[in-house]
Amino acid sequence: MNGVTVRTPVIRNLRSLFKEPLPREPVIVHLTADEWGKLSDGLPTSRRRIGTDAKGIFVLPDPFGGYLSFFACAAGSGEGVACLPELVRTRGAIVFGRGCTCIRGKDPVDPPDPEVDSCSLGFTTAGKLTCIGTCAQARKCQLVRKVVSGRTFITCECS
Repeated sequence: MNGVTVRTPVIRNLRSLFKEPLPREPVIVHLTADEWGKLSDGLPTSRRRIGTDAKGIFVLPDPFGGYLSFFACAAGSGEGVACLPELVRTRGAIVFGRGCTCIRGKDPVDPPDPEVDSCSLGFTTAGKLTCIGTCAQARKCQLVRKVVSGRTFITCECS
């Protein structure tokens, strides 16, 4: 797949995510309990299913009181296949690009087609989650939380 080499995931915290160059490898972001509290405070919970074109982060508690967050593209992800969004730094934020890289074990697989809406999740240098982009048909690009089998998925959706 386009000469892409899949490597071991890189672990970053919020501060190093902004201070260091964005890695090409999959990224796991460690969040302290305080950081997760500030990021998730006041997020509405959506009852909608995760859209097939959704990009976001899964957040799971770690065994030491913090949280691990994993970037994910819903399209193409499934049993045995993980699709990861392209990360882009723009105007003081880290956002998702249009592409996704999908892997099965260590083997790349074909990514899904890019979505039409440009509503995307981003991290700001101030340590906040934000939605960047627009939605078709005058819909609002809104930051939401979804709970799936006890896991929290944070994304932006058009509503």
